[in-house]
Amino acid sequence: MKSKERGNFEGEQSDNGSEWGDLSTNVEFGKEAAEQQKRENQERQLMAQILMPESNAMAESNVEISAESEEAALEKIASDDFTRDDINKILTSLDTPAHEQGSKAVFADMLAGHDAELMMLANFVGHENYADCSAGDIARFLEKFPSPADFESYAEDYVNGVAADSDPDVAEQFKQASENLKAAMYGKRQEYYDTFKGLEKRAYEAERSKERPFELLAVEKSAEIFHESQCDGDPLKYTDGTERPLTKEQLDDAFLIPMFKIEVDNAEIAVSRVFEAAGREAAIGYVKSGGKVVQRTFYKSRSQGTWHLMPEYAYKDDGTPWIGKGFSEEALVLPSKMQKALCSIAAYERRSVDKNKETEAFYGTAKRYDSLEGDFRPAFESDSLRGGFYSEINGEASVDLSGNGAYSDVKQPPESLGLHGAQEPNFDALVDEWTTKSSVYGEMYMRCYKSADKSLTYTFCMDTKGHVWIGGVETNAPVNSGGVRSEWAAAGDFCTPPYEYGTQDGGYGDKSDKPSEDSSYVGMWANYLSKVPLIQRFCNSIETA
Repeated sequence: MKSKERGNFEGEQSDNGSEWGDLSTNVEFGKEAAEQQKRENQERQLMAQILMPESNAMAESNVEISAESEEAALEKIASDDFTRDDINKILTSLDTPAHEQGSKAVFADMLAGHDAELMMLANFVGHENYADCSAGDIARFLEKFPSPADFESYAEDYVNGVAADSDPDVAEQFKQASENLKAAMYGKRQEYYDTFKGLEKRAYEAERSKERPFELLAVEKSAEIFHESQCDGDPLKYTDGTERPLTKEQLDDAFLIPMFKIEVDNAEIAVSRVFEAAGREAAIGYVKSGGKVVQRTFYKSRSQGTWHLMPEYAYKDDGTPWIGKGFSEEALVLPSKMQKALCSIAAYERRSVDKNKETEAFYGTAKRYDSLEGDFRPAFESDSLRGGFYSEINGEASVDLSGNGAYSDVKQPPESLGLHGAQEPNFDALVDEWTTKSSVYGEMYMRCYKSADKSLTYTFCMDTKGHVWIGGVETNAPVNSGGVRSEWAAAGDFCTPPYEYGTQDGGYGDKSDKPSEDSSYVGMWANYLSKVPLIQRFCNSIETA
C-alpha cells in the first residue's frame, strides 16, 4: 500500500485514471493561456491607438476592436504613412521600470545580475570600464535610446561582435544579457514593442498576399503599346560598316513585343518575354512616360543577380561591347516590383527565336559609343552622357548610405557597415520575397524590406551556400522613362556582391573562392560580407523567422 501511494506521488497512474504529473502540465498550460490573452489584449490596444492616435487606448484594460478595424489597422501599419516615429510615440508614452521603481532600484537589480549587462550598459553610455556604471546611467541610456525600436539594432550588432570573438558559451551569456538589459530598461515598452513586431509581420504578410507580380496583356492592348513605342537608341553598327536603327519589324520578328504589364506605384510598364543576349537574361521594356512609350533594354547583372536598365554600351579595344553603367550602377537597378515580375516572367515564358535578332534588339534600344576610352570616357567625365533618360534622373544620389562617399575607391572595413536609425532596414517589414536563378549563383532567394522610416526598400539576396548580399537600395521617387526611380540611393560597400573583380576587392577577396577556375572574380563572403553587421542582422532575422 505504501509503495502504491509512493508510486502515485511520483506520477504513476492511480486506480481512478488521474495523474499527478498532469498538474504541472495544467499549470504550464494556464501560464501560456494567460500570456496569450495578455498579448491579444496588447494587440487590441496597439491597433486601437494606431487607428486613433489621439485616443487613450493604451491605458484601457479591455479594448474591443472589430474585424474591419483590425484589417484597417494592419493596412495602416504596412502603409508608407506609418513609420518608426509613429510606433515610438506610442511606446514612449508608457512608463519604464525607472519611472515606476526609480533608477536606483533598477540599477540594484542589474548589480545582482550578470556582469555582461553592466558591460553592455557601459558600452552604450560611454564608459570604458563597467565598474564606472552608476544609477545615473539608467537615465543617460533612456535619453539616448528612449524606444526599444531604436536600440534593437545596436544591441544586436554588439552581441554579434561579441560572438565573433568569443566561444559559444560567452556569446550565449551576452545574448541573454541583451534581453535582460532590454527588460530592465524598457519594461512595458519592450513588451508592447515585441507585440507590435508580431502585428507588423502580420500586416506585411497580408499585403504580400494581395500582390500580383504581372498581368498578361490583351492582344489589342499589346498592339496599341507597340504601335505607340519609340526607340531612343542609336543605330546599330554592323560588321560591313553599315548603320541601321532598330525597327519595330525587327522587334516583331524576334517576338519581343509587349506581352506583360507590371505596375509600380502609378506607373505602368510593359515588357516582352525574357530572352538571352550577351550572356545575360534580358527583356525589352515599353515604358510610358511624358505622354510617350519608350523602348528600353533591361538585363540581369551577373555579379549582383538583379535586373538593371542598360542606357548605353561602348566598344572596347578588342571590338566587344561593354555595357554602360551610367553615372552609377546603383541608379540603374530596377524597382523591386519589376525585379520580382521579371524573375517570374523568366520562369513563365522562355524560348529563343533568333540569336542575331535578339542581340540586335538588346543593343538597339541603347545609346552607342564607338570607343570606351575614345568617346564614352570623356562624355562620362564631363557629365554629358546622351539619352533622354539622363534628363529624368538626378546625377547625384539623393540618399548616401556609403559613409565614405558614393564614389570613393577606398573600401570600408566590413565591421563599420552597421547602419542604424531611420534609414536602417526593418526586418519585420518584409515587403516581398521570391526565388530566381542566376548563371553565377544558381538558385537565389530574394527578400525586400522597408526602412524604419519607409523611405527606402532594401533587396537582400541569398544563394544556396548561405552567402548574403544587398542587391539594391530603392527610394520612393517616381519611375521615369528608363523604368528606374528618378532619385536613387548610393549604398557603396553595403552593395558589395559575393563575387567581385580582383581589382575591386579592396584586399578582402578570397582567391580560393571563384565561380570557375578561369574567372576573374574572387569571393567576398569569407573576408568581407560575412563580417558586415547589417548582413549579420539579416541572417539572424531569417533564422528566427
